[in-house]
Amino acid sequence: MTSPQPIVVFGTGGLAKEVTWLLEDTEETSFSIEAYVDLNPVAPTFLGRPVVSEETYLRDLRIQCPEAILAIGDPTAKRHLATKLTGHGVVFPSITHRTASVNKTVTVGSGTVICRDVIFTRDISVGQQVYFNFRCSLAHDVTIGDYVVVNPHACVSGMVEIGDDCVIGAGSVIRQGIKIGEGSTVGLGAVVFSDVPPGVTVVGNPARPMWRKES
Repeated sequence: MTSPQPIVVFGTGGLAKEVTWLLEDTEETSFSIEAYVDLNPVAPTFLGRPVVSEETYLRDLRIQCPEAILAIGDPTAKRHLATKLTGHGVVFPSITHRTASVNKTVTVGSGTVICRDVIFTRDISVGQQVYFNFRCSLAHDVTIGDYVVVNPHACVSGMVEIGDDCVIGAGSVIRQGIKIGEGSTVGLGAVVFSDVPPGVTVVGNPARPMWRKES
């Protein structure tokens, strides 16, 4: 058996706890968390492992530990950090929990995380740095852009298109063939029956616009 690959986790918040659980909740993990990286560390350790600054990681740890997972929920902040780290040679593996059901026709970009009991049927395309929380599902011919967050129990029907930097709320349902514009948010438990323009937050059943991001 090969030794686990060392990896660092960027972030020390709730999502970092979820990512740690994902990496540890396996019979034979492929990764070993060496440290957590925080832009402004406030404690020397997190979940029993050292916390280092971004500067310290890039200077002292990157060469021996070039792989990282970004446990950051905000798509804009995550995109900015990923772009910066890529320029320093940091690599972002995709990670899939052993209980997820992902058809062989599914394509997944770098840095994407697929949590426990997620279901992907077939002919699905997923971009980079997407986070799928536990027990969400994607049906056939779905396309998802980069830096998207899909929260627990979200149900995405067939032929849906979700643009970059979107957040799909827990327990939401998106009808077949719907397009979710770039930078939009589907609220908690929303039921989406019509297309969502870019930068819009929709809530309710049926989902209606709540507000639009400033351009």
